[in-house]
Amino acid sequence: MASTQQSAFEYVQNGRALLEGHLQKPSLVVDEMRKNNIFSKKQVREIKFHKNRSVKTRKMLDMIIKKGEYASYELLKILYNTRNQTLPRTNPTQNQPRHPDLHQWISCFSFTDDPDLQSGLVSESGPCERYKRQLRTKAVEFLHAKWDQHMHFLEDKAKCKPFTYIPVVLDTDSSELSKTKSKYKKARSKKLKTYIPRDKGKLSPGHLLESSEKKILLVGKPGIGKTTVVQQVLNIWAENENPQESYMFYFDEPSMRSMSHSSQPSSLRSLLFERYLKPEEGAEDVVLCDIQNNSENVIFVFDGIMDVIGNPVLNNILAKELLCDAKILTTCRPEAEDCEFLSDWPSYRVEVQGFNNESIHAYLKWRLGTEDDYVCSVASNDALFSLCHVPMYAFIVTACISFSPCEAKNHPCTITEMYVRIFRHCMKRHGDQNVEYLDKYIHDNMGNIKFLAINSFQALLAKTVNLTEMDCKDNSVQHAFLTSSAAKESSTGHSFAFLHNTMQEFWAALFLLMTPGNITSVLQQCQTEEGKYLKYIVSFLCGLLSSDIAELINCVVPEDQIREISDIYLEKVIDSFLRPAILQGHDESHTELDADLLFVCQCLYEHQSPKACSLLLQKVEYELDLSGKYLDPQQCCAVSYVINQSTNKNVCLYLIDCTFSDPGLRLILGSLKNLQCLRLDPTTQCQVWKAALDSGNPSDSEGLLRLCEYEIHLRVMEKQDQKVWERVGEVLKHKRPEKVKFCLHLVDNSLHAANSLGKSIFDHLPNVEAIRFVKPVDLRRSLVAWKMEVRSFQQDILLHGALYQMETGLKRVEDLQAVLCLASTYSLEEQSKFILSLYQHIGKYENDEGVAVLPTLQTVFKSFPAVWYIHFADTKASVLLDVMKLQNVKKPVELWWSNDECDMSLIHCLPYISQLRFNDCILIQYDDTKGTIEGLLKLFCFAKQRQLETGEETLRMLSTVCSYSNFPFASDNKDEQSDFLLDLYSSAKSFELELEGQILPSLLTVFQSAQPAAWVLDLGTDKASILLEVLKLQTEKKPVRLKGWLETDQSKIESFLRCLPYISQLRIIPQDESDTEVKMPTLTSEQLKRFFLLHLLDHGDLDNTETGQSSVEELLSVLGFAHSDDSPERCLFLLDLFSHGKDYETQTGRKVCHALLPVYRSAPAVWSIDLSERKGSLSCNDQFQLSLWGALPVGSEWDAQLASSLLQALDYTITLSGWLPTVTCKAVGAVLGQSAPGEKLNVSLIPDSISFQGAALLFKQVKEFHKLKVNEMSTAKLARLARSMTCRRPMVVEELTLVLSRSIPKEGVQCRVLSGLALLLRVWTVRVLNLIDCPIQGFLLTTLLCHQGPLTIRQVSRSSSHLKKYGLLFCEVCYCFERWVCVCFHDRLSKETRQQLAVVVYEAQDEELTQCFLEKSGSDLSNCTLDWDVLHYLLKTTTPHNPSPSTSGGAESETNTYLISSLC
Repeated sequence: MASTQQSAFEYVQNGRALLEGHLQKPSLVVDEMRKNNIFSKKQVREIKFHKNRSVKTRKMLDMIIKKGEYASYELLKILYNTRNQTLPRTNPTQNQPRHPDLHQWISCFSFTDDPDLQSGLVSESGPCERYKRQLRTKAVEFLHAKWDQHMHFLEDKAKCKPFTYIPVVLDTDSSELSKTKSKYKKARSKKLKTYIPRDKGKLSPGHLLESSEKKILLVGKPGIGKTTVVQQVLNIWAENENPQESYMFYFDEPSMRSMSHSSQPSSLRSLLFERYLKPEEGAEDVVLCDIQNNSENVIFVFDGIMDVIGNPVLNNILAKELLCDAKILTTCRPEAEDCEFLSDWPSYRVEVQGFNNESIHAYLKWRLGTEDDYVCSVASNDALFSLCHVPMYAFIVTACISFSPCEAKNHPCTITEMYVRIFRHCMKRHGDQNVEYLDKYIHDNMGNIKFLAINSFQALLAKTVNLTEMDCKDNSVQHAFLTSSAAKESSTGHSFAFLHNTMQEFWAALFLLMTPGNITSVLQQCQTEEGKYLKYIVSFLCGLLSSDIAELINCVVPEDQIREISDIYLEKVIDSFLRPAILQGHDESHTELDADLLFVCQCLYEHQSPKACSLLLQKVEYELDLSGKYLDPQQCCAVSYVINQSTNKNVCLYLIDCTFSDPGLRLILGSLKNLQCLRLDPTTQCQVWKAALDSGNPSDSEGLLRLCEYEIHLRVMEKQDQKVWERVGEVLKHKRPEKVKFCLHLVDNSLHAANSLGKSIFDHLPNVEAIRFVKPVDLRRSLVAWKMEVRSFQQDILLHGALYQMETGLKRVEDLQAVLCLASTYSLEEQSKFILSLYQHIGKYENDEGVAVLPTLQTVFKSFPAVWYIHFADTKASVLLDVMKLQNVKKPVELWWSNDECDMSLIHCLPYISQLRFNDCILIQYDDTKGTIEGLLKLFCFAKQRQLETGEETLRMLSTVCSYSNFPFASDNKDEQSDFLLDLYSSAKSFELELEGQILPSLLTVFQSAQPAAWVLDLGTDKASILLEVLKLQTEKKPVRLKGWLETDQSKIESFLRCLPYISQLRIIPQDESDTEVKMPTLTSEQLKRFFLLHLLDHGDLDNTETGQSSVEELLSVLGFAHSDDSPERCLFLLDLFSHGKDYETQTGRKVCHALLPVYRSAPAVWSIDLSERKGSLSCNDQFQLSLWGALPVGSEWDAQLASSLLQALDYTITLSGWLPTVTCKAVGAVLGQSAPGEKLNVSLIPDSISFQGAALLFKQVKEFHKLKVNEMSTAKLARLARSMTCRRPMVVEELTLVLSRSIPKEGVQCRVLSGLALLLRVWTVRVLNLIDCPIQGFLLTTLLCHQGPLTIRQVSRSSSHLKKYGLLFCEVCYCFERWVCVCFHDRLSKETRQQLAVVVYEAQDEELTQCFLEKSGSDLSNCTLDWDVLHYLLKTTTPHNPSPSTSGGAESETNTYLISSLC
């Protein structure tokens, strides 16, 4: 507060007018005066009697002035203490006429007798407060200077206009929009830009000033209003004294450019006191200390951050390393937001988006005054109006109109043309020339113009707006365009800047026009991250190349030269921004730049050339994909212009996820006639259709219908312009081949709009194909709530349709039902909810209005649902009964209930129910079988009681609706239906015990009618006895599926066996491994039955008198093997059963086959086995195989097909052992002859005795074996056959295996066997000789040396001592076999064996033997630890064909390993 020498009485009298007009809450002041005994109660009542605030204040002041000095002084004290409530301040957030700041007024009075208030006066008059006033004074002077510069281009009458802030749109939504890629786009590598959000908040500069955010970033394109916003923040701060925000430092763009690339200022003191404002003498330390200690009261405004901040002080402030609690406001262009510094600078992002429609009109009226003709002419010109959304362009438009109405007669529609007019006007004013002599004056000053253009271009390349080394003479042309810069340069020269940086870009484009050789370089720089800001020059350049503008700048560059430049460079401009470029950045990494199709359209709009637009459309194949973009009105104007230049072919336009303003949409609508297709997302379609209907132009609506496939998207709101609905009706009244589809987007509280929609479409409803509702993208409400709103809207429109039909007599209810697609849109469950809700809605309307609407809607109620889905938690049975009576048709009812929700009133609905189901209640919704059963039993009890009380056949009706084959389900659910019925029977029995009443007889028809495909019994539970009782209720035998039988006990098995007389067929379900610890292999059906029988025989007592042999027979019968059945299947099953029973006894030690003896004793005398039908292999032992061979018919009765089937059943595997008579050999030989070529025939011939003739018959018809196993006996006979010239036959054996009867045969036996093998090898073709199971000593293998041909011998490795003894001889054998035999080691040699073998080779010291050893071992000595001598020898003898052996191992071979790895 400031001091004053006036008395309190004089101060109140002098300020009376202020108080009467602006004092707030006078009643509060009166109450405080009453507390201090200044006013009496009567005086308080007199003052408060008046209702008007001003009258109250006047009455109060009259009383106080009459009371004199003391009362006046008390009043001033009260006003000071309650100043935040009673004394208004200038509101910084509202555009209202400003009132005096009474806070300042009260602070000017000196409360000399009050120490507390006086201390406040003293504190407010210190050096810090005086510096704050200095800052405010500087801010006001700075704003006035900037405003004067802004008005520089206007006529004198406009200069007197005060600074006025016209609001611009500020948006804080930082959500990222997804981009739809087209064929000429590439994915961004950086974050996506943000655009206008759906939920727009109303922000103002006052909000930014008062916000608690400490780091605020304002982003916007050139001229959009960023500087205007921060200057308004500065203006608000300068006009108000807020102790919490007392210091503000504003650095404009020239100052920022100057400091960003300089090391000065080097400290906070120099930045604030030398660069900005110096405090009074001797106060610097105090002020700086206060700023540092109370940094929360400091605000920095950095207007125009470009890219890199090279100044350390600015960096530290922005990084919060200096004055960490200070508020920072920064502004930048969109391209600077992606720079390294700002991209990592966390901030509260605000996007400046320019003027909206209201602001444009307000700005035009403010600038053009009462000249409404000019305002209307601009507003009616869509192209010109679209430019005005950018405040800078709005200023230039109004400037052109204000200073040259004649020249602006046609109102320039391109940005470049406006800047050219500004250029010509400034030159005209500077030279004081008439229009007819202006071109000559410009031409005479070309030297100065070119000098200014060069400096503008060079400054732009240096990323600065400050132009130095300019001519300081007053008559220089530069003074017509430049103003003195606020930046303080270190050099002695002056610094100048343009009014706006867009004017600098215009002059840089003018320089390129004068020096076209630089255009290519600029285009290349535009494709880099560092130089992409230069693209704004290109836009101006394209405008300067326009033939329309060439006439205006002919005095600067000749028209012929302009046309020549246009022909050379225009296509290069299109290609530069249309084709994405991948360029090298500073970090040598690839940077992907987006193709900027939208910018190309803007350039072509500036150029105003249909030929250039056609060239662009050809390059993009007439497809303009602008999906995901924010299109301001001027950009929409450019896109519309390009589309309208297409004359030969229509264009495809993609605008998915785009955002527009209303003027922009109107411009897009103007190009519909030139579009072939228009792709829009549903939200965008709503915007476009609203603009089309608002325009009232029928051609817009018709064009949209054609392009949108006859879909009309509308946002339905409670408060909606009725003209929109009227125009919808006008669109519908035209008859077309295609019907219209309505797509409605419901917003909150949109129910009352149904009446408006109905009125617009009821007259033309036959022209509507469908009405559907679009699911919202941003679910601010739940999906369930949206569905309920849609349902209510449909019900409301049906109600209005019925009223319309009653009023006009036109059948509209049926048409409405068809276009709403209720039956196809809703599920059965939703259909039931809809009908019941509709009935209640109509009933409420009838009760309120007294109008009977229900009869008119009969067709709706009778059309659906086909099945009632009733959830008694949401539905009353009384409502259901009313609707059922209305329909008067029996329908199935699907109940969703639990025990607690069952409604006994359902009994009244039974006459209208055909089936009672619990499908979803059990299977889907609750999985509560127990609760469902309990509710059903209660319903039966209630029905029985009601029947006794009323005599109605309630119980019979309930039993009837439950008596159907699939009860309680809608379809066949095998396991679930069986489980439910068994649980129902069990619960009914328990229910009878609790209630001591009979309920099972009522359920008899239910169980008899239920026809599950098969009863399912889990033998692991106690339901076998329940199943028995239920099966007894059935009128015929039923199939049963058995599961859970692996883990059961004897009592449960016995209970199950009692069910066998009532079972027609038993199917065994494989045990699920997850349900039991017993693991089962995958079995066929027959194997599963066999396994089940054996398991049952093992765990159940089937041998007693009660169950005995009859149980086994019954089991076989229900399994499909009845006693009277002598089929091959039964015989084969019994054979397999007995065989596996024996195996089972062998494995488990338990006796199970004795229980099967009665079955086998009653078996048929003749066993019939059809092997051709057998799918699995025949499992039988050697003796049984011999029996089979003996039973086979030979001679004329030989059955080749039977032999082939038998061989296939045995899986082509035959084992012949023991004594083999000649007749058996003959039969087996015949069977072997039936094997087809390529079949893998496996024969084990290990007889105790076989004749030479038998061996000859055995191998007479076979030519190939996959595997052949022989012993000493068979080897001798086969060798004899090989020596016989008459019996010798060629034979191919893939693997010949030799087994000996003794583990350690005599040496003579080994020699004879190997001799016979050698003979066989000479006659037969043997691939592999398997001696793994044959204990033959290694040195005896020399017998096989006579073999000529490839052969692999498999022999198990011996112990180290054995290898030591025979190693050398074995290696010699390997050497001898080198060219013919490959020796393989089974299970691979161990580490010790391999090491021993290597040592043996070393001791032999034979080079050829060593190479043979390395070859056979693959030179692999991994894990071997060898002495250096051995290793050195092996390496020395390595040939180029034998790579060096690789070793690894212990410490003593580490040097060897290194040497070998280097040799390899």
